[in-house]
Amino acid sequence: RPEDTVAAAAALTAAAAALLPCCRPVCHWMTYWFAAQQMFEFFTTGRFKWVTPFGQTVVDYSMPEAVGAMDWWGINYYSRPAINSWFQLVGLDDSEPVTGMGMPLVPSDLHYHLMDIHKRLRVPIIVSETGVSDERHVLRAQCINTYYNEVLRAISDGADVRGVYYWTLMDNIEWHHGFHQHFGLYEWRPAGANGNGGISRPTDGSQLRLRQGSKTLVELHHAWPETRQELIPFARQRFVSPETRVQILPDAEIGMPGVPEEQQQQLKREVEQADQQRGVGVQEPLLGSGGGRISDAV
Repeated sequence: RPEDTVAAAAALTAAAAALLPCCRPVCHWMTYWFAAQQMFEFFTTGRFKWVTPFGQTVVDYSMPEAVGAMDWWGINYYSRPAINSWFQLVGLDDSEPVTGMGMPLVPSDLHYHLMDIHKRLRVPIIVSETGVSDERHVLRAQCINTYYNEVLRAISDGADVRGVYYWTLMDNIEWHHGFHQHFGLYEWRPAGANGNGGISRPTDGSQLRLRQGSKTLVELHHAWPETRQELIPFARQRFVSPETRVQILPDAEIGMPGVPEEQQQQLKREVEQADQQRGVGVQEPLLGSGGGRISDAV
């Protein structure tokens, strides 16, 4: 009976949801194999040690000079993994819609990772990739708004985020998915069947069309300040109340763990000299309307 089918489906859904917490260790295990934790330890202790989940040491390498040697840290963030009992990527609830790649939109974890990096390394951070594959064109604006808001929130909480690279300007070959994933702000199609029995040419550059939701990023670039000096108070005003406001150190006071003071000062002088040669202050890549357009980065 139809009602029995519905009841059975609801029971299976509830059972899968109950198993989700049990699957999180699997997700952490998968993340471990990418060696993110080992890279943190390498740049803070000078030792890279990678051990299998079964306790076998595969790599154990020391380089003391790695401590304090990092200039900046890049993070590619799209989602956080959550799998059901059938090992399928899922969202935990309706607030986490699933993208064309099968991954849920989870903006809050971007803030978590930015702050984690900030606390561990105390170096400038660049979000080197983020974006969404959205064939139905209903999630792109949501992704841009919520993910960039989390970047602002991290800045208001003290993280030294210097820029965001949105993936991507136009559609691309997405590994084994080919051209079937739609990450592009602009629509682009390769040569192929046109549905009328003929062969179409690839999209000409003059015919690129800005997708629905993409204008959100254009508007955001116009709304945000252009420099870090302006962006910090902008973020704090938006996210932090006077009672909970944290002290954000200016550039001159940000330390570089493990780097001698004399070398720190020399590095800062070199940065200031480079800025003067460009004739501008330190510009936020991809965060402002002048010199920081996404097309410039591409």
